[in-house]
Amino acid sequence: MSRRGRAAVAGGAVLLAVALGACTPSGAGSAVVVGDQRVSNDEVRTVADRLYTADASPFADDRPAAVSYTLNYLLEYALLDEIAAAQDPPITVDQSEIEAVRGQLVRAGGAEGLGQAFLEQGVAPGTEDRYLRWYLIQTKLGERLVPGVQGEQLQAQRQQAVEEVRRQFVDRVGVEVSPRYGDYDASAGALSPLASGGLATGATPTPAVGEPGAGTEGAGAG
Repeated sequence: MSRRGRAAVAGGAVLLAVALGACTPSGAGSAVVVGDQRVSNDEVRTVADRLYTADASPFADDRPAAVSYTLNYLLEYALLDEIAAAQDPPITVDQSEIEAVRGQLVRAGGAEGLGQAFLEQGVAPGTEDRYLRWYLIQTKLGERLVPGVQGEQLQAQRQQAVEEVRRQFVDRVGVEVSPRYGDYDASAGALSPLASGGLATGATPTPAVGEPGAGTEGAGAG
C-alpha cells in the first residue's frame, strides 16, 4: 500500500505530528476530554505503539500517522460511549454481539484477512473489540433514529441522523484536545492544525468494517 493510499484509509483520519504542547485538556496527562471521559496521553502512546510495531502494519514507517489514527479512534470511542449512555433508554452492546459480528467478518474474509483489514483501517492490535463496539453503537443509534427495512436510501438517512446527533452532543458536552495534537473543530468533527504546529487536517474516521445502520448481516471486512 502506498503512503497516499494509507492516508486515505479510515475515511481520511487526521495525519498528526506529535509536537510539544503548552497545556493539556482539563486534567493533567489528558490527550482528549469528552464530557466526563478522559483519554490519557499514555493510552494514546501505548495503543499507537501497538499499531506502529504490528507485523505487516502499513504504519510501520509512519509513527505520526499511527498516533493520529489512534487519537481519532480513542476520541470517537469516548464520544460514542457518552452518546449511547445519554439515550433513553441507553444504547448498550454486550460481548456476545461483538463476537457475532467478528464471526461474520471472519467467515467472510478469514481471520488473517480480517486482522490485516483492521490494521489498514488504523485499528491497533488488541483494540478490535472496542472498534466493533463502536460500530455496533452507531448501527443501533441509526436504527433507533430512522426505523425501517434496510436499503441504500435508509442507510444514508441513518448516517445523516447519527452525524446530527453527534454534532449536537459535541456542542452540549464539549470535546477538548491537547494542543500537542491539534484543535478539535466541533462543526466539522475534525482535528485542525495549530498555526505554529504544522499539523495536517482531516475528518475523523468512519467504520470500514460495515457502516452505521447497515446491520450486522451486511458487515464486511472491506
